[in-house]
Amino acid sequence: MIDHKKLFGLAAILFGMGFLLRSFLPAHAFNGPNVSFESNPYFNVIDNGWSRTLNSYTIPLNIPTDQVAIIEKIAIKGNSSYCSLSFNGNEIEYSLITKLKVQSTDTLQIMKKSNTGGSYCGSSNSSNNQIYMEGYYAHN
Repeated sequence: MIDHKKLFGLAAILFGMGFLLRSFLPAHAFNGPNVSFESNPYFNVIDNGWSRTLNSYTIPLNIPTDQVAIIEKIAIKGNSSYCSLSFNGNEIEYSLITKLKVQSTDTLQIMKKSNTGGSYCGSSNSSNNQIYMEGYYAHN
């Protein structure tokens, strides 16, 4: 049987080793500013029922003036093969958008795609026409 002096000595050694291991701090490298989900809130916009048009339809965005919207995805439903996206008057292909930076003063419109045989952008039944956008807000 082990006497109490050896048992106390063994316990002191184990306690000391445990204390030593717990005193090591994890290594952290500084990788720049941390951005949490709360500081860049995610958004999505679903706009239903825009009417078929020869001209264009301006998408309501409601972006805060001190932020920008980073649009990551845009989908158009309703005869979308004849539709195009206009960003500040310049026609862009909406299916290729990965990160479109939009400020509160910018305009985003759906319009008839140039060089297509169709005369309308959108379905004749306006309930079939739908715009879906998703992205996040970032600080200026």
